Amino acid sequence: MKACRVLTRLLVILRELNDSAEHDPRIALSLNLKGLALSNQGKYNEAIEAFDKAIEMAPEWKVPRNNKSIALQELGWHEKGEIEVWHNQIQEIPGE
Repeated sequence: MKACRVLTRLLVILRELNDSAEHDPRIALSLNLKGLALSNQGKYNEAIEAFDKAIEMAPEWKVPRNNKSIALQELGWHEKGEIEVWHNQIQEIPGE
């Protein structure tokens, strides 16, 4: 059942990306997933680099911003992590 929920969530993310990404959404998704894998291994600096690349590929997609914020907080950058979350919440979607 857990695998089914993960797959469902990935499909939702892909749909969001297809609706909003200017670039190939598969690349942004792959970079975000790479960042999550690196975070799970405790490699937060490398994860942040992957999240930054995902943000660059799909700036209007908020998931990598949230994930980057979590990685920053894991590194002890609480204030910067909170700023990323705040930025994510008030950011206007490009093109609107």
